[in-house]
Amino acid sequence: MTTWDMLYNESRPPHLRSPRIPDPDPSVQTIFDRYAAINAKYSRLANIRDLILELEASRDRFIHALTGIERGWSDVSGAADEASWSPRELTEHLTFSEGAVLWIACSAIGLEAPYLLAYLPNFETKEEGIEGVIAMGETCAPIYAQIRDLDLRKPVESPFGIAWEQTVWGVLVRNITHADEHAATIGGFD
Repeated sequence: MTTWDMLYNESRPPHLRSPRIPDPDPSVQTIFDRYAAINAKYSRLANIRDLILELEASRDRFIHALTGIERGWSDVSGAADEASWSPRELTEHLTFSEGAVLWIACSAIGLEAPYLLAYLPNFETKEEGIEGVIAMGETCAPIYAQIRDLDLRKPVESPFGIAWEQTVWGVLVRNITHADEHAATIGGFD
């Protein structure tokens, strides 16, 4: 029986040696494990209608978490770790990110929406934050409505170097998971 080591044997001419298979990179495995978990959880969202409904639901879950906080709104942590951000920082970040991430999907399918990157939220109060999240959803809704089911499998390139599934579907699911992650973070403040 021939083994892999025998095929790689140094005594064989280089052109007949099989290449060594490198050990897997654990960071890549972590990313693929995350994709697998996300794909398993959201694979039921196989069309744009279902994705839009879940996007709206995730935004509502974030607003619900935001409504329930009692912690100081204007606290600015300035921390690099999102888990340490104040409710205001998370809300401003999430609101900007929904537009920026949708812009990535638009770029992949040829929709023009440069204004999505121009919005820089600044919410002085929790109420303004809630209104801002709702307004961003209303701003994005007509764009989401232009995305077709066949667009969902189109590849995207992230200019931000973010690790997610690199398709329009993956980008839209990222907006869902992003809102849910930050809703959980905000919920952890109390």
